[in-house]
Amino acid sequence: MCEMCDGKSFQQVLDDTRDHVRRFGWAVRGVQAEEGRPGWVCTVGLLDSYEHPELVVFDDDWFRGASLLNALGRAVRDGEELVPGDHLCLGEGAAAHVVDVHPDHLGTEVFAMWHNVRRVGTVTPPDELLAHQVVLLHPEAGQQGPDGIRLDRPAAPAPATPPPPPWEWPRLRAG
Repeated sequence: MCEMCDGKSFQQVLDDTRDHVRRFGWAVRGVQAEEGRPGWVCTVGLLDSYEHPELVVFDDDWFRGASLLNALGRAVRDGEELVPGDHLCLGEGAAAHVVDVHPDHLGTEVFAMWHNVRRVGTVTPPDELLAHQVVLLHPEAGQQGPDGIRLDRPAAPAPATPPPPPWEWPRLRAG
């Protein structure tokens, strides 16, 4: 999903983001997967509207990721707080857990829209970005949509250290 690729100007995307945040409390923005690069979707506005860390999910299906973050945004709006270590049951065998985004990753292109809306004043979030990653454990199973999300606590423990970024994952070599 690339609104600027579809003809919108940067200012139109910023204005749409502002309008979504004003209407719903957050917007979802992201980049579809391309050859050699995963897609991702993140929220803009949860920190400003609900003092909740922004959320990001890496998924090759942009619409599934956006649907998941919208469902989680509604849960946050309704008073739920997602914290590292939470385990989410997404239905049909799909699950996810919540981890902190390492501070080194907060300045990357994944959160560019958050930084852009802050810089131009489209929304006025706090000065410091806080974010949690929703790590899909069985993404291929969660085709029903995320409205049936269940939060299980206590959860399977989150990793003691954040997972490495995708470019540090081991590569399999053809034999």
